[in-house]
Amino acid sequence: MFRFARPCFLYMPCISMPCIVLALALALAACADFPGASDTDNHPDRADGGPAMSGQPRTVLPDSLVARLAPQQRGVRGRWRRGRQVLPAPESRIEELESIGYVAGSVAAREEAGVVRHDAARAFAGHNFYSSGHEPGAALMDMDGEVRHRWRYAYADAFPDHLPEKRTLSTEFWRRAHLLRDGSVIAIFEGQGILRVDRDSNLVWAVHNNAHHDLAVTPDGELLVLTRTAHVVEHVSPKHPVLEDYLCVLDPRTGEERRRISLLEAFERGEPDHHWPEAYQVFWAKERTRNLSDSDPADLFHTNSVEWLDGSLADRAPEFRRGRVLLSMRNLDTIAVLDLESETVVWSLAGTFNLQHEPTVARDGSILVFDNHWVPNTWSRIATVDPASGATSTHYAGSMQVPFHSHSCGTVASLPNGNILVTESDNGRAFEITPDRDIVWEFANPFRAGDSDEYVATLFEVVRLPPEFPVGWAES
Repeated sequence: MFRFARPCFLYMPCISMPCIVLALALALAACADFPGASDTDNHPDRADGGPAMSGQPRTVLPDSLVARLAPQQRGVRGRWRRGRQVLPAPESRIEELESIGYVAGSVAAREEAGVVRHDAARAFAGHNFYSSGHEPGAALMDMDGEVRHRWRYAYADAFPDHLPEKRTLSTEFWRRAHLLRDGSVIAIFEGQGILRVDRDSNLVWAVHNNAHHDLAVTPDGELLVLTRTAHVVEHVSPKHPVLEDYLCVLDPRTGEERRRISLLEAFERGEPDHHWPEAYQVFWAKERTRNLSDSDPADLFHTNSVEWLDGSLADRAPEFRRGRVLLSMRNLDTIAVLDLESETVVWSLAGTFNLQHEPTVARDGSILVFDNHWVPNTWSRIATVDPASGATSTHYAGSMQVPFHSHSCGTVASLPNGNILVTESDNGRAFEITPDRDIVWEFANPFRAGDSDEYVATLFEVVRLPPEFPVGWAES
């Protein structure tokens, strides 16, 4: 099942026969020659649409988008794509794309630090595990902010054969970290690689595989991680390299790759009647209002979240059966479900979010989403989605009275007592809210970033561990 919800501020005609390649080609044509193409650029040497399919209705595009297409790309009919062909690209551009990452901090530091609010009667008790932009490490702290354990491992020690020629911020911190029950940690250097250290920060293994954004460990012990490769895919763009995202399955004991699934191909295998490519049109139409960097046109999906599904929603929405994976594609404003067996996207929802992060199954049967640019560049919100209908509502939102916004990153998690834990990454803040939207726990990152410590360090994620999670090793 595929759904597209149209934003009220931008009307987009319905596309009756969309497909992934048409959307990708149109998106790249819309931005013309990147980086930083103008509206009037035309490229008659780009790939055309291939042969028309008789009897198929015509794809209708807004005039503003049609004007930006090369002549032979206007009026393309039917469901089509060129045969897949991956070509070499300039090495400098490849390295630039693959190393796209994040800054260690971007918001001016404040005086408050540590746990600044704790209503013990209403907050869900448990240790907190978090990673921050100030160092390549993670920490375990109690509900009052006292640090119980730390981990740290530098990029240069993990990947001595892959040192960048110039300073690369993504090598200076762990973008994501996952704590295992034995006290070991699996962590990602954004766009670089993934490693595992034991509870004493000794390296177990390290793999330089362009890992990025997120990972998950399944109950069967498999490690799921997002990776990417920058290359030219001819039927997407015959000239320019693009970032192709993959979901890789690794052995958590050794880091060895067992399997690799192209998310581009997974979307291409999807049912022909879905409307998700409309998200591409919305994306390019709003491109200039989002202050995106020049590298974004090549980052077609920007997949930023992966969650293994336990099947708790399958009775209401069969697409969410156990063993599938819930994903977030930021640059499509889309969340989707991937079937690992068929390597196919079987459900998606687009058009109700702006550069979102972290869709996650809530305990009430809904899906929570950190919607970064609910009001672009102003306020974020926590959205709730009905997986059966796709209906979306606002659970918690920023306002003048209650500021809440993270331009990038951000996470949300459903807690066993019905509360929700939110990480407002750019502001270095995490807070727990009740169903009545009362804040009952709040943490301000005490660490700083920047050459003069002028910024609060980005708080990538705070994870609340359940009381039964073993932490006896921390005391030792």
